[in-house]
Amino acid sequence: MKGATIIRFLKTLLRYWPGKLRVIWDNAPVHRCREVRDLLSRPEVQDRLRLEPLPPYAPELNPAEAL
Repeated sequence: MKGATIIRFLKTLLRYWPGKLRVIWDNAPVHRCREVRDLLSRPEVQDRLRLEPLPPYAPELNPAEAL
């Protein structure tokens, strides 16, 4: 997965879901890339999107971690 995929996903969420959003976010490197950070720093995105980070090590909260 690349930053462009994450950006496309977030933009789609924002386009089709009216109001505020809360997204559960892990600490994957792709989530910290420059392109994603740039999108998340925009005021219009910050007004609507709230990220809820997973703890640094919590495999029981992220079942895909074992894959």
